[in-house]
Amino acid sequence: MCATHNRPVLVATGYPWVSEAAQVGDLARRHPDVSLIMTHGGQINISGLGQMDAFEVLRRHSNVCMETSGVYRQDFILEVVDQLGPDRVLFGSNSPRMDVRLEVERVRRANVNEAARTLMLEGNARRVFRLESSEPRS
Repeated sequence: MCATHNRPVLVATGYPWVSEAAQVGDLARRHPDVSLIMTHGGQINISGLGQMDAFEVLRRHSNVCMETSGVYRQDFILEVVDQLGPDRVLFGSNSPRMDVRLEVERVRRANVNEAARTLMLEGNARRVFRLESSEPRS
């Protein structure tokens, strides 16, 4: 249905056995024309294997992006930006469960250039969710 209507799929990711990054990768492989967004960077606890699995899914499937809510490992966000590009990272707040202020700062303080930061904070969401364009907010 999403492919037919050119809409993305937001997957609540990182929940063991029911919604792990590798499962999102399988979905991405079966539906290459659908944009998929993994919440929480594809994992919840940022464990070694979970982080590697999430990165591998992003590396293998260009139709998969990650959103940043709860990703306390700043180096993981930066690795995705450095190796795969800032267009693969979307700001996410997971509000009201997480503090929006902290989630915004996670991206604002990332060691990236201003163009990449703007993409991550709003540009990528506008593109992926096909929102009408408007002037970026400061």
